[in-house]
Amino acid sequence: MGVGAEYEEKKTAFEEKRKNKKPRGKEPKPPSAEPPDKKQYNFTDPESRIMKAGNGSHFEQAYNAQAAVDTETYLIVGQLVTDAPNDKEQLNPVLASIPEEAATPESVLTDTGYYSEKAVKDAETGGGPTVYSAMAKGSHHVSVADLEKQPLPTPPPPGAPIKEQMAYRLKTPEGKALYKQRKQTVEPVFGVIKEVLGFRRFSMRGKEKAETEWSLVCLSYNLKKIFKLMVARAPKHPAATAKQHANALSAHFRAYFQTFSCFARPLPLLLDKFMPGCRQCGVLTPTDC
Repeated sequence: MGVGAEYEEKKTAFEEKRKNKKPRGKEPKPPSAEPPDKKQYNFTDPESRIMKAGNGSHFEQAYNAQAAVDTETYLIVGQLVTDAPNDKEQLNPVLASIPEEAATPESVLTDTGYYSEKAVKDAETGGGPTVYSAMAKGSHHVSVADLEKQPLPTPPPPGAPIKEQMAYRLKTPEGKALYKQRKQTVEPVFGVIKEVLGFRRFSMRGKEKAETEWSLVCLSYNLKKIFKLMVARAPKHPAATAKQHANALSAHFRAYFQTFSCFARPLPLLLDKFMPGCRQCGVLTPTDC
């Protein structure tokens, strides 16, 4: 809401109260024509926002890159870029970014940054996935009591608030085992993107271009991961020559890539957008065919 619209709304509410009785408090003041001294605007990339850096020591002009990761293959199944400085409202947009042909999650594991009762309720409505989300930051220290066998938690009554249901889920043996996968799934993916692929900042300005760049980064990661999965699962023949082994790997990779082609979904969309042309022969324009 703009400053002017906010003032008009407050003024209207104040006038309505004045009709009945003398309202408490001061009458709303119209907004000043001069911007506040602390008001900031980025002229090179006005769509970006000031956000706290990853280490929390300073602030940066940035975008917020999101990714949904499969717990079994460690492939990125959904991604988006937002200008929101925190993740409180990003749970459902991230779920919506997952193509149906890529995955239909039954469970969703998130950290406390994504938790809100409204977000969890919206995600689970209509047969959606079950959300497992920490509601507050916990201690990393393990006490002797934590190592002892704990009694099973008492299930909440029907219709209990989301907060009580979530606390129960995270205390059950199934919930504990499932939630342990969150950190070992998402954190390594971002670690590979930063340290192995070397991606730590966007190169282009504007949210649309940042989204395009992030799609290419996620695509690069997925291609690298698919190759690793292919090599790990490819049949090995000790007696085969190097050429025979290379041919077998190539055929296996093609078959494996077709299986996971949905994870390379951004590629044809990006080619159509930035390199329109003939998709069959690979040239840039149909007139060159």
